[in-house]
Amino acid sequence: MYDMMCNWPMILFVYVVMLLVLAVALVGGLLRSHYRRKVLISRCIESMGLACIFILPFASNNNFHLHHWFGMWFLGMQANAPEWWSRAFQAYCLGSYINGLAVYGRDPILGCNMAFYRSTNANCDYMSCYDAGGGNGT
Repeated sequence: MYDMMCNWPMILFVYVVMLLVLAVALVGGLLRSHYRRKVLISRCIESMGLACIFILPFASNNNFHLHHWFGMWFLGMQANAPEWWSRAFQAYCLGSYINGLAVYGRDPILGCNMAFYRSTNANCDYMSCYDAGGGNGT
C-alpha cells in the first residue's frame, strides 16, 4: 500500500482506473451476452468449475503466484461470447498467454515449492545440507 500511495505517479493511477473500467465493461458485456443467449447459468457453472480445478487448490498456498500467462489463459477461456469485442479480448488473452510462455517459460504457479521439490528429489548436491540436517537446512 505504501508503494501505491507514495511512489506511484498520477498517470499510473489513471491507467489503473481505465483498466478497471474496461474490466467492468467486459464482464458486464459477457454477462449480458450470455443472458441474452440463455447460457448464463452454464457459463457461470463453467467458470466456477474451472476456478475450482485450476486456481482454488493452489490459492491457499503461500507460494502461489498467478503468472500473467496463467491468468491470461484462464481469462481467455472465459471470454467465449460470439461478439467481436469478446473475440478480440480472447485473442488478446491468448496472445498474452503465448507471449508469457515464449518469453518467460512455463514457470509453475507454486514456484518455490516446485524449485524445492526439484532440488531435493534430483539429488542436488547443494541440498545435501538440508537432508543431513534432518530437513531444517542446518
